[in-house]
Amino acid sequence: MKLILVRHGQTKENVEGIFQGIKIEGVLTKKGIEQANSVGKRLKTEGIDIIYCSPMGRAKDTCSHITTYLPNTPVHYETALQEIDFGDWTGISYRTGDLSVQPDNMETYTQVQTRCMNFIEFIYPTHKDQTVLFVTHMGCIGTMFAAFYGTPAEECRQYEQHDNTAVNIIDIQQKLVCIPQLVGCAKHLETT
Repeated sequence: MKLILVRHGQTKENVEGIFQGIKIEGVLTKKGIEQANSVGKRLKTEGIDIIYCSPMGRAKDTCSHITTYLPNTPVHYETALQEIDFGDWTGISYRTGDLSVQPDNMETYTQVQTRCMNFIEFIYPTHKDQTVLFVTHMGCIGTMFAAFYGTPAEECRQYEQHDNTAVNIIDIQQKLVCIPQLVGCAKHLETT
């Protein structure tokens, strides 16, 4: 299975440095819309068979712009691909807020990684010979890369990609051997 991972376009909350999590849908900025259109153009030659998208508004809006360039590609919304639940950190600034104590009601990186990797395992038999696009979030992408590289989920921050709509391509083989082929490519953003 060829798996393509794309983070949603820039949101107003990204610009403001706000933890969005699962309780804030996020509103794409003008730049975010341009990024979504640029990545759609970039992806139209990848032969994508199916799209799985986070049900969060920012991911759905990004996906709607992508599908302008992939009009016949089916889209399914999947909660396994939603962003980490930041609990009480939701809505606060990650630049100026008090982040000294992680909230008890925050989802762990291990929980995020487990739901994402379980979803890949679930869809693999159906899509093993296809190209699949995930439109998702930085937290999900980071934890999946931690799994791909065999590092603990809690070390996922080193794999977080801050470029909205960066493209990642992973070759997923039998027994879920995951080989990254392209990581964090943002060349399509050079014109936005």
